[in-house]
Amino acid sequence: MVSVSLLEAGRAQVCRHVEGLEGGGGLQVEGMVGMTGLEERPGAEPLGFHGLAVREEVPHAAGKVVPLLDDIAPGAPDSRGGGEGEEVAEGLPVLGVELRVLEADVASMQQKHESLEECARRVRYDFFAEVSEGKKLATAHNSNDCAETVLLNLMRGTGLKGLCGVPPVRGNIIRPLIFCTREEVEEYCRSRGLSWVTDKTNLSTDYTRNKIRHIILPEMLKINGSLFSTMNRMEQSLRDDSDFLDDMARQTLSEAETTVRLRTPGEEDIWELQPAWSAEKLAKLPKPVQSRAIKLILQSGGIEPSALRINTAREIIASGKGKFNPCRGKFFVVRRGAAYIEYAEQHYRKHER
Repeated sequence: MVSVSLLEAGRAQVCRHVEGLEGGGGLQVEGMVGMTGLEERPGAEPLGFHGLAVREEVPHAAGKVVPLLDDIAPGAPDSRGGGEGEEVAEGLPVLGVELRVLEADVASMQQKHESLEECARRVRYDFFAEVSEGKKLATAHNSNDCAETVLLNLMRGTGLKGLCGVPPVRGNIIRPLIFCTREEVEEYCRSRGLSWVTDKTNLSTDYTRNKIRHIILPEMLKINGSLFSTMNRMEQSLRDDSDFLDDMARQTLSEAETTVRLRTPGEEDIWELQPAWSAEKLAKLPKPVQSRAIKLILQSGGIEPSALRINTAREIIASGKGKFNPCRGKFFVVRRGAAYIEYAEQHYRKHER
């Protein structure tokens, strides 16, 4: 049995990470999100749970709860065999909540050097940002999902960030169930007569994540029955270290900040001051701090960071000059002692087959 309110426990954990939520004030829940894309596949997506999050368990929450599924259209067949979207749509009137759906051709939206998974994640979170309008948006990730992500990152090769798992809070996105196991979530739903929708692809071991879920994690649990809580502690400890390094990178960038004068793309005679950073100061940074500083520079230009992009930028900084094109219309540049993002119009010719 779940001995304490699942939502209250989750809320207490999230409050530790979000300023202003302590004491029951200021929490606006604008959506509980079922993440069912290519990269993140939580198993149980509680259908009735979204409405309960505000009505029963978080009395101080304000705002409308909006469940969002980014890649299932009600009544439309999908790559998982169809039906999930229809089940969700049928249950929503009972809860009095709204469903918003995004259908996107992800493959056609890929940027240069961006994998299909990275693109799907970017499209997904851009959609969440649009509909949440800056208010708190809660996703349904749990401890099992976090453990799967850590093991998946470990097998692919990762740095410290990849071992930190799924963060409880990132921007306006909060994850109140991240310290609860999938079994606890399902038991909570059963005890309150709530049904949930399970993505059919979660049952197949064709996907790497599902191999971890159905084959590797059960064996690990035989060795350590408290595996999820153990991994939670490890992830939090590593997250503290990672946050410290991130703070150092932000402080360093602030101290290295300068400007460059660049021509506006498409305008011959219009020049503007653009943010830049001292390449000399960046070159002297310890590698863990330097990599994080480069990541922040890329993000400031709307470029999704990756190990390839960060390492390429590091090489250019070390050489003292150069540039590369991480994605369409954007260049990472080191010139005249400054590192910056330069914008330029690019037109790619499609090859005919």
